[in-house]
Amino acid sequence: ERYRPIIYFENDDKESSPELLSYLIDKLEYDLYWDPAPIFEESNFLNNPVNHWAPKNIVSQMVMGLPSERRVEIPNLRRVVGISDWWE
Repeated sequence: ERYRPIIYFENDDKESSPELLSYLIDKLEYDLYWDPAPIFEESNFLNNPVNHWAPKNIVSQMVMGLPSERRVEIPNLRRVVGISDWWE
């Protein structure tokens, strides 16, 4: 609450999501954006070409949170519109 950092976290449990989003939106006053992150990236750190999740493109649903007072819009990410919002 004191330092108001930008936060980035995983949110892929639909049952827990409303409580988590409520805390960040209502209590901490953050603006949140969905950021689906692929589990496998071809240009990965070890240059490993094997996608163990193939042929599926699996993503981890991440959320970027910005303190509301920064008044920043992230045009390439979909904004979380409320605590019952979900990324599917």
